[in-house]
Amino acid sequence: MTNSRMKPSGPQNKTQEHIIYLITELGNSDGTRRQQARKELEELATSAVPVLIAALSDRNDHVRWEAAKALGVIRHPSAAEALSALLEDDNRDVRWAAAESLVRLKQAAVVPVLTRLVTDFKSVWLREGARYVLRQLKKRGYLDDRTEKVLSALDGPAPEVETPWAAKSALDILRGN
Repeated sequence: MTNSRMKPSGPQNKTQEHIIYLITELGNSDGTRRQQARKELEELATSAVPVLIAALSDRNDHVRWEAAKALGVIRHPSAAEALSALLEDDNRDVRWAAAESLVRLKQAAVVPVLTRLVTDFKSVWLREGARYVLRQLKKRGYLDDRTEKVLSALDGPAPEVETPWAAKSALDILRGN
């Protein structure tokens, strides 16, 4: 007799179990094991993305850092919003990994970063990370002049006042409002 509530034991379930195991390994105290787990997750690509996004909220700094790095390699656009939230992380290394991964997401990073600048504009860490991400994207040709005012506001004398307005204006233009 088969229980209809039992999980299937096919390859899909084994892959998910393995992904969850690899996520726990991202918090291992052994850096080599963390790196091996991250590399395996990167190879699993899209199937690992939802679990990696969830791992960005883990309390362990190593897990957040490794997950951010993996998402940057995978380059799935759905990670942009969660990575942009990490620009305010308490850990400097996690913020840096998130910023680098956002740059790798190219245009997919723009709207989440601008949106966060509108809502969380008082965060110095967010403004610094956003400045870096937007500058790198502009330098690499992934931004146009529509975001130039945001960069000017971030560099201006009162970024906490000017940035949210410039970001909102850029969002309106990008969204066709």
